[in-house]
Amino acid sequence: MQTLDLKTIGARIRGVREEQNLTQEDFGKVVGVNMKTISLLENGHRKPSQEVLSIISSKYNINLDWVSTGNGERISNKKSDPKSIDNLLAKITTLELDLAQMRAIMEQILRKLSD
Repeated sequence: MQTLDLKTIGARIRGVREEQNLTQEDFGKVVGVNMKTISLLENGHRKPSQEVLSIISSKYNINLDWVSTGNGERISNKKSDPKSIDNLLAKITTLELDLAQMRAIMEQILRKLSD
C-alpha cells in the first residue's frame, strides 16, 4: 500500500492553484476552505479531505487519482460520469457553498430592510 506523502500532494494542489493564477484565498473560496487551510495543504501539514480533492478534480478537470496519489495522467481524459460518487460529492459540496453564500446575502438584505 502506498503511503501518503502530504508534501507531494500539497505540491500538486499548489500547481493546480498556480496554473489557475489564483491566490490561496481565492482558491480556498472555490474549494470551500479558508486561506490558512490551503497553506497547510500546500505545505504538507494537513491531509486534504476527499471533498476538497473531488472539487479540485471536478472544477479543473484534474484526474482525482493523480491529485490524490500522483498516479495516472494529470488531466482527466475519461468522460466525466455525472452520476459518479466523486462528481456527486463535488456537486453537493458546491451547492452547499452556494447556499451558504446565498444565505449570507439574504441575511444582509433582511438586516437592511429591518433598519
